[in-house]
Amino acid sequence: MVRRNTVLALLLGLTALAPACGQGVLTDPSVIIGGVWKLRSIESDAGSITGIPNPTGYTLTFQDAGRLGVRADCNLCTGGYTVSGDQIQISNLACTKAVCSSSSHDKEFLAALGAAETFSVLGIELAIEGTKGTLRMNR
Repeated sequence: MVRRNTVLALLLGLTALAPACGQGVLTDPSVIIGGVWKLRSIESDAGSITGIPNPTGYTLTFQDAGRLGVRADCNLCTGGYTVSGDQIQISNLACTKAVCSSSSHDKEFLAALGAAETFSVLGIELAIEGTKGTLRMNR
């Protein structure tokens, strides 16, 4: 009976730990595809953090075949992306040319996307880092 209880306790313990195993930092390309990523903040290399009050105004939609849809406040863009390990490159963004409000973060957002170098996913957060800062996004 002791052995049976020990095995049962071990199985329950492993079952409880299983969800935590999937919570590590992920860099597989498939983790970013599908669904809409909404911008939560832009962190500059100097350390300043700009919170985004309207996350649905700044979004990324990674699609199969390296296609990317972007909403940058009052502008929409399409382009491509490539991923290798934790490296990401976003290229050939073609955007509408509307003039957004003076409080818009569209230029910062697009500049950070164009300078993207690495990415990681932790839980529901996507971080895209590059020479123009870090974008923190959620689904």
